[in-house]
Formats: sequence, structure tokens, C-alpha cells
Amino acid sequence: MATNLTATADILPACVIHKILCHLSYGEATLMRILSKTWLQAWSTLPSLEFRVGYFEDTEIMDSIMESYRDNKIFIDKFECSNCLKSNSRYQVFPLIHKWLFIALQNGVKDIVYGDPHHLIRSYPFPIFNVLAGNSLRELVLEGCNLKHVRFPSGVANYGSLRKLSLTKMQWDQHERIAASPQNCDPPSGHFTCQH
Repeated sequence: MATNLTATADILPACVIHKILCHLSYGEATLMRILSKTWLQAWSTLPSLEFRVGYFEDTEIMDSIMESYRDNKIFIDKFECSNCLKSNSRYQVFPLIHKWLFIALQNGVKDIVYGDPHHLIRSYPFPIFNVLAGNSLRELVLEGCNLKHVRFPSGVANYGSLRKLSLTKMQWDQHERIAASPQNCDPPSGHFTCQH
């Protein structure tokens, strides 16, 4: 019986399987990887990644996936990461998040979404200007990050391909808040949202 299932699951060419997986949510696509090696291979090269760090054990799997994308130079269209750790030692994950962001940038990421629902415990010091320097970045959506270490540039900044910048529930220095206003960020024909 298992042989028939595998044979049926593999009747589609890999490019068609990849297209099917791209139209599913990341969670649904993840479930499909068990159908066969062909489906697993297609899943392991999806251009849209969604990570939810709920436990420290999750980071090993995520790190392995990101290293595979880096080593194989697999294009990343969208990188979404939620840091849902509740403990005070959540800062131990920050270097990995930093690493994953730069792998995504290196692999041509267009959209980055980072969320931290527990940002009041200790929030990730997001490297916003390093990320904005990415030439391919189209959208940057941040919630619950720490920007206290950031010194915003004076004058207007132009970030090439950026079309959407959304900053919500951010932590930043009181004096820098004025510099983070929409008139100092110029995403060409884009959208700027800033909520504290």
C-alpha cells in the first residue's frame, strides 16, 4: 500500500509540486513534505519561510534550514520570524535571528516580517539599517523590536526598492522618536506606518 501512495505522490514533476506548495500556507506545505522524497525536496526549497520560535529546541531545526538555504544559495522571497519565547533568557536566540536575517538578505529576500509578542520581557535589537541596506528589500514589517541602539540619520533617507516600512510597538530612545517620523523616510511611492 505504501508503494502505491509513493508512486501516486510522485507522478507530478518536481516543478509542479513546487508550484502547488507555493500556493499553500507554510504550515500546509510543511505537512505535504511527508508524501515522498520529491515533495520533501520541493518543500525544502520553498521561497517563503515562516519561523515561530516557541522553544529553544526549535532553533536547531530553523538554523539547519537556514544553513541549507545559505549553502545551496536557495532564493528567499519572504522571511517571517516570530520570537515567542517567554523566558528572560530569550536573548540567547538573538544571535541566531541575526544570522538568519543576513542569510535571507544574502539570498535576495524581498519581504521581512519580524514579530515579538513578548517584547516587554527583552526585545531583539533589530539591525534596521543593515537590513534596509539590502538592495532587494521590498517590505519590512517589524513589531516589538528594540531600536534604542539605533541612531537615525538626519535628513531624508532613500532605500531603493523599499515599498513598505511598518514599525509597531518599537522600543527606542525618546530623542530618536522624532527622527523616525515619516518625513525622514522616503520609500518611493510606498507606505510608512509607525506606531508606538
